[in-house]
Amino acid sequence: MRYKRLLIISHNCFSQTGSNGRTLANYLKGWPKEKIAQFYIHAEQPDFNVCNRYFCMTDLSVCKSIMNRKPSGYIVESQGTNTDTTKTIDPQKKKKIKNSLFFYFRELAWRSRLWNRRDFEQWVESISPEVILVQAGDAGFLFTIAVSISKKYQAPIVLYNTEGYYFKEVSCLSENMVSRLFYPSLSRNFRKSYNKLIDASKAEVYNCDLLRDDYKNIFHTNSQVIMNTSEFTQEDLKTDKKRQIIYAGNLGVGRHKSLVEFANALHSVAPDLIVDVYGKAPDDTIKAELESCAGIKLHAFIPYEELKQKLRESKYLLHIESFAPFYKKDLKYAFSTKIADSLAVGACLFVYAPENMAVIRYLEGKEAAALITDPKMLEEKISQVLSDDLLCQTYAENGRILAMENHNIGKNREEFQSILLG
Repeated sequence: MRYKRLLIISHNCFSQTGSNGRTLANYLKGWPKEKIAQFYIHAEQPDFNVCNRYFCMTDLSVCKSIMNRKPSGYIVESQGTNTDTTKTIDPQKKKKIKNSLFFYFRELAWRSRLWNRRDFEQWVESISPEVILVQAGDAGFLFTIAVSISKKYQAPIVLYNTEGYYFKEVSCLSENMVSRLFYPSLSRNFRKSYNKLIDASKAEVYNCDLLRDDYKNIFHTNSQVIMNTSEFTQEDLKTDKKRQIIYAGNLGVGRHKSLVEFANALHSVAPDLIVDVYGKAPDDTIKAELESCAGIKLHAFIPYEELKQKLRESKYLLHIESFAPFYKKDLKYAFSTKIADSLAVGACLFVYAPENMAVIRYLEGKEAAALITDPKMLEEKISQVLSDDLLCQTYAENGRILAMENHNIGKNREEFQSILLG
């Protein structure tokens, strides 16, 4: 097999901790490291097990370049190997401004010819990409950069999209009275950029049927679904599982409210059980709300390898989404990367989410998880599952079978790479 020189354009870098970076890393294992390069825009220290060649260009570096005309961005090296022309990145993250006004001017800055492209263009030239993989996010300027590079090097584009930003009619950002006025323009520009990216792409890959189908209804292209993968194997399954419930995931976007609702219902049904929560609360208010709930024990964020062991040991797992009207619409395509692991590990999975959500649409009718789509049914459904070991076993076994069919890391990786090589 002849592997092509692959350039990845994305928000996040390859990572063993971040979900986006880990997902791409799973798809591309086995691709020769010397033939992979990644351009990304979030200040993160990347994983050098999958790729050796990184170029990071942040919003701040673009702004500084416009002001002082110095080259924007920098080559990223692994710890201990940086030189005067390269950098390692401090993993600490500062809180960022997120509103339409900021993103509007951010787009203008990136799209302008005012920042110094010299080092970036030389880096791309050293790669001479033969195929470009774009991991779609909310930055239309990245689509423009991808199309420009594609034309220059005659490199086909493959689009990988897990987001429904194209369909967002209402801003999900932290808006004020002034900034919200810029959202319609920001949204129109994003859609124009996405349209051009679709026109330039040879293939599109989505992570769930609902997202693929809605994009297909607009663009009428031949696109594919390749779902998130899990590394759990048959040898990972444990039969002596602990009678505990684990939630590990995002505690923002209204999810903490659903988590408290589930935990309160659980406490009413089974006072001896609590929800062990692994994650970082986005602010002190949410943290205090979770800590004050008698049915929740809030743990710190733990590394993925440690989390995998926790998942192996637990008899019950939990996934939740917000029932707030805004989030029900805004996050209907949300499909957590942890669903694959939750199904594959052989535990009984509770999913508490609105019925319009992609994860519910995916799991309904498969008897692979205990689905709860009505807050009024929480206590009844929890009680039913906890008191019926055969039902729990059915959910666990069907979830495992579903994971082997749709989240198989070997099969999905082969399919993903075949698209890039096609």
